[in-house]
Amino acid sequence: MLRYSLDWRHAYDSVLRETDRYALFERVEIAEAAIRTRRDALPHIPDHDAERRALEDALAHLRVIKSEFLGFPSLDDGSFKALADQERHDLSVPQAGLRS
Repeated sequence: MLRYSLDWRHAYDSVLRETDRYALFERVEIAEAAIRTRRDALPHIPDHDAERRALEDALAHLRVIKSEFLGFPSLDDGSFKALADQERHDLSVPQAGLRS
Protein backbone atom coordinates (compact mmCIF):
# COMPACT_ATOMS: atom_id res chain seq x y z
CA MET A 1 0.00 0.00 0.00
CA LEU A 2 1.26 3.47 -0.87
CA ARG A 3 1.79 5.88 1.98
CA TYR A 4 1.29 9.54 1.21
CA SER A 5 1.52 12.68 3.25
CA LEU A 6 -2.06 13.15 4.41
CA ASP A 7 -1.87 16.96 4.18
CA TRP A 8 -1.56 17.18 0.39
CA ARG A 9 -3.85 14.23 -0.22
CA HIS A 10 -6.58 15.69 2.00
CA ALA A 11 -6.31 19.08 0.24
CA TYR A 12 -6.43 17.41 -3.19
CA ASP A 13 -9.43 15.26 -2.25
CA SER A 14 -11.29 18.35 -1.04
CA VAL A 15 -10.91 19.82 -4.54
CA LEU A 16 -12.45 16.71 -6.06
CA ARG A 17 -15.46 16.91 -3.73
CA GLU A 18 -16.09 20.66 -4.04
CA THR A 19 -19.20 21.70 -5.97
CA ASP A 20 -19.16 25.46 -5.36
CA ARG A 21 -17.16 27.24 -8.05
CA TYR A 22 -15.99 30.06 -5.77
CA ALA A 23 -14.87 27.67 -3.04
CA LEU A 24 -13.22 25.48 -5.71
CA PHE A 25 -10.78 28.25 -6.65
CA GLU A 26 -9.56 28.55 -3.05
CA ARG A 27 -9.35 24.79 -2.60
CA VAL A 28 -7.29 24.42 -5.80
CA GLU A 29 -4.82 27.04 -4.56
CA ILE A 30 -4.53 25.31 -1.18
CA ALA A 31 -4.05 21.91 -2.82
CA GLU A 32 -1.39 23.22 -5.22
CA ALA A 33 0.53 24.76 -2.34
CA ALA A 34 0.29 21.56 -0.26
CA ILE A 35 1.42 19.41 -3.20
CA ARG A 36 4.38 21.65 -4.02
CA THR A 37 5.38 21.82 -0.35
CA ARG A 38 5.36 18.03 -0.15
CA ARG A 39 7.21 17.74 -3.46
CA ASP A 40 9.94 20.07 -2.24
CA ALA A 41 10.27 18.21 1.07
CA LEU A 42 10.31 14.72 -0.45
CA PRO A 43 13.74 13.09 -0.39
CA HIS A 44 15.10 12.23 -3.83
CA ILE A 45 15.43 8.51 -3.30
CA PRO A 46 13.76 5.66 -5.20
CA ASP A 47 11.56 4.78 -2.20
CA HIS A 48 9.46 7.87 -2.98
CA ASP A 49 8.95 7.34 -6.72
CA ALA A 50 5.29 6.30 -6.33
CA GLU A 51 4.46 9.39 -4.33
CA ARG A 52 6.34 11.59 -6.82
CA ARG A 53 4.17 10.17 -9.62
CA ALA A 54 1.04 10.76 -7.54
CA LEU A 55 2.10 14.36 -6.92
CA GLU A 56 2.75 14.87 -10.63
CA ASP A 57 -0.62 13.40 -11.55
CA ALA A 58 -2.42 15.54 -8.97
CA LEU A 59 -0.79 18.75 -10.25
CA ALA A 60 -1.72 17.84 -13.83
CA HIS A 61 -5.31 17.16 -12.79
CA LEU A 62 -5.49 20.48 -10.93
CA ARG A 63 -4.37 22.26 -14.13
CA VAL A 64 -7.25 20.59 -15.99
CA ILE A 65 -9.71 21.58 -13.28
CA LYS A 66 -8.49 25.18 -13.44
CA SER A 67 -8.93 25.24 -17.21
CA GLU A 68 -12.22 23.34 -17.47
CA PHE A 69 -14.09 24.56 -14.39
CA LEU A 70 -12.50 27.85 -13.39
CA GLY A 71 -11.98 29.43 -16.80
CA PHE A 72 -8.20 29.65 -16.67
CA PRO A 73 -6.66 29.86 -20.15
CA SER A 74 -6.49 26.50 -21.87
CA LEU A 75 -3.06 25.13 -22.57
CA ASP A 76 -4.15 23.15 -25.64
CA ASP A 77 -1.63 24.95 -27.85
CA GLY A 78 1.22 22.72 -26.66
CA SER A 79 1.99 24.80 -23.60
CA PHE A 80 0.31 22.14 -21.44
CA LYS A 81 2.87 19.55 -22.53
CA ALA A 82 5.71 21.98 -21.87
CA LEU A 83 4.28 22.75 -18.43
CA ALA A 84 3.82 19.06 -17.63
CA ASP A 85 7.37 18.36 -18.80
CA GLN A 86 8.62 21.16 -16.51
CA GLU A 87 6.68 19.72 -13.56
CA ARG A 88 8.23 16.28 -14.23
CA HIS A 89 11.67 17.89 -14.44
CA ASP A 90 11.07 19.74 -11.17
CA LEU A 91 10.13 16.45 -9.52
CA SER A 92 13.29 14.71 -10.71
CA VAL A 93 15.83 17.43 -9.89
CA PRO A 94 16.73 18.20 -6.27
CA GLN A 95 15.61 21.70 -5.32
CA ALA A 96 18.46 24.10 -4.61
CA GLY A 97 18.11 26.86 -2.09
CA LEU A 98 18.19 27.71 1.53
CA ARG A 99 16.00 26.03 4.09
CA SER A 100 14.87 27.86 7.17
